[in-house]
Amino acid sequence: MSEEQTNPAPETEAQTERAAFFDFDDTVFYGDSILYWSVYLIRRHPLLWFWRIPYLLSLPLWLAGLLNTPFLKRLALWPASWISAEEREALAREFVDKLVPQYLYPEIARRMRKHRAEGLKVIVLTASPNLWARHLSDMLPADEVRGTDMEFPSTGLRLPRYVGRNFKGRDKVIWILSQARFPRDGKGCWAYSDGGSDLPMLRYAEHPVAVHPTPKLAREAAKNDWPVLRPCRPREGIRRLAVKLEMLLWAHHLPVPLQRVSADADDML
Repeated sequence: MSEEQTNPAPETEAQTERAAFFDFDDTVFYGDSILYWSVYLIRRHPLLWFWRIPYLLSLPLWLAGLLNTPFLKRLALWPASWISAEEREALAREFVDKLVPQYLYPEIARRMRKHRAEGLKVIVLTASPNLWARHLSDMLPADEVRGTDMEFPSTGLRLPRYVGRNFKGRDKVIWILSQARFPRDGKGCWAYSDGGSDLPMLRYAEHPVAVHPTPKLAREAAKNDWPVLRPCRPREGIRRLAVKLEMLLWAHHLPVPLQRVSADADDML
């Protein structure tokens, strides 16, 4: 038996998988999916609107920096604790099947398909709860979707709680680096996001791309000469903020589906 047969070659960087990592909210999906979920749920159960009052009262404290985002997310998801686990699961599946496709950026979906055709693994990493995030891989051109694990109590008197941590910011890169299948230096990998919290993921990837970037991310993209994508969407600036405020206050209104405003959009590939 030869020495080559008795001593297998060590693993090399070539054996790792190249991947394209996508944030979800405001990157693949137009808006905050938790807000859309709240509207979807309260349309089915109008009385649950009253359980949003603590959330609305907490917003000024959050804006003032007195409450953190993970706690605000628990408050936003609180109404879902007041329905049975069976109905919650069914509504989450229905939410993904019926509502989510209306608000996916067609240009970004084409990017996802293009990366898959090039042999990259397409992975969505989102802070949105796995309540609905785990169903996204059934309708997105993605190989894997990972969201925030949350446990909903058996009684609505308690808030949902995190199982682990809010899957956001550096936690995404920690997860990527914990997977031996991905290159540790990000070589050959892509990353897409809209927000500054995902700068660690964008800096990890050899090819970072900003999508409708927030001011913080826009400054970083300009400084590093990162490409910026701005898929067509129905509202910008103050008008977009007004729509989000109406959704927050009344949990009834939804924006115009993207298909209506993207029909004539240029292909950005």
